[in-house]
Amino acid sequence: MKHAIVFYFSHTGQTKRMVEEFAQGLSETFTVEMIPVEPSVAFDFPWKINDFFRRFPDTYGPSLCPLTQIPEGVWRGHYDLVVLGFPIWFLSSAWPIHSLFEMSEFQKLVNGRPVVGLVTCRNLWLTGVDRANARLSKMGVQSIRNFVLRDPSPAWASVVTTPRWMFTGKRGPFLFFPKAGIPDTSFATVRDFGRRWGASNSLSRGDCNVDAMLVPNVTEYLMEIVGSKFFRLSALMIERVTKRGSILRDVALLLFRVNLVLLICALFVLGRVAEFVAKSYFRRLIDVRVESSLCIQSQI
Repeated sequence: MKHAIVFYFSHTGQTKRMVEEFAQGLSETFTVEMIPVEPSVAFDFPWKINDFFRRFPDTYGPSLCPLTQIPEGVWRGHYDLVVLGFPIWFLSSAWPIHSLFEMSEFQKLVNGRPVVGLVTCRNLWLTGVDRANARLSKMGVQSIRNFVLRDPSPAWASVVTTPRWMFTGKRGPFLFFPKAGIPDTSFATVRDFGRRWGASNSLSRGDCNVDAMLVPNVTEYLMEIVGSKFFRLSALMIERVTKRGSILRDVALLLFRVNLVLLICALFVLGRVAEFVAKSYFRRLIDVRVESSLCIQSQI
């Protein structure tokens, strides 16, 4: 029987559930080894708002998250498939996964092997997945197939319910807002994907059947494009001008939060205009990018 190894980081429990569902489907044809990627000092949940935003420069900068030790035997094993589960933080893979990518042992492990990415997010996932794809491609992976689960709530709702869950721990519905996060019904699709992947053990463009819920609208697409540049520039400036743990850094992060709210408001208006003026043009761009983000076949 073939052997798969699953590396994952999960903070709210959604990513852990996703990889467990995938592993259960895959286990019909593979033996599956699960390796949690955990920070040596666990992050609080619910988050304190300042602590959450202090992680922002880390997801783009050179600082690495100290991780608990991964057993040495993992790096000596032979695996037919590497699975990587992670949530999206600030349009990037979460900080612990960012640090996993920097480990030479991990880079050697994935070289020449197929990789399946299991990704959870609120609504914006393209940039984070593309950044992970680029890093993995440089490591010489054989192929990448990503499966993404997102909160199906409309943006106006999830922009309220997700922070409420993150900062208070309250996830349930309230007033006219739905329950935060990925619904239970979505996880069954991951088990089926694991079963199908194990049966075929291959990657093809034809297998990249894109769920309509994953396809961003024009406003979300513009938020991905502009937001990724804004995040990279902001993280670079904060990292260079301020020191970790300083009051100046907290002030800079407060200004970042204010500018982020203003940018979201501006892009919401701009997105509505762009959708009215050039919807078909943007739809073509979005469709091509979504497919290329979900499936990558290397040339090696």
